[in-house]
Amino acid sequence: MSIAYYNPNNFNLKLKEADFDLFLNDVKVGHSAQDTLIYIPAKDTFYFPVKMEVDMSNVFKNALTALISKEVTIKAAGKCKVGKGGVFLPFPIKCETKQKLGIF
Repeated sequence: MSIAYYNPNNFNLKLKEADFDLFLNDVKVGHSAQDTLIYIPAKDTFYFPVKMEVDMSNVFKNALTALISKEVTIKAAGKCKVGKGGVFLPFPIKCETKQKLGIF
């Protein structure tokens, strides 16, 4: 999958590493560890390709709840290294959104 992010800064950056967990309705369903260098344009959206190990047993645990509520909370938590000019600093990854399910 690909995740879209927006860089609000007036300068370009590079993403060097990312390591985070993915949660559906506060249940951990996967983990991703990336080591690909990604160019981040200034004041623009960039797309981050993600490979993830998914725990299907936890996904199925959430399936009935998600279908009943028609909405899921998706959360990512972890860390990444972002930098410029060869200097990379660690930053937390902490984002959360609610997604409506369009199944019915």
